[in-house]
Amino acid sequence: MDNKKREFDPIRAQTPSVKNIMCRDCKYRDKTFIELNERKIYVGITRDTCEKYKGRTQGGLKPHEVLFQNDLCKYYEKE
Repeated sequence: MDNKKREFDPIRAQTPSVKNIMCRDCKYRDKTFIELNERKIYVGITRDTCEKYKGRTQGGLKPHEVLFQNDLCKYYEKE
């Protein structure tokens, strides 16, 4: 076993795009937001649930295509 200290790798993650996701102006979106430095950040739109996708089962979550590939959602209605 090597006794050298382990270098820490940068953390990498793929998250839904707040600017491109179709849910950003849908009337069924999760309207949850956080305030950071007097700025509102709408975090609900990037979640995999909303009024139409309740999330009780795997089939009740938003499709990955909607979240990560900015695909069309069959329930989308502009607010």
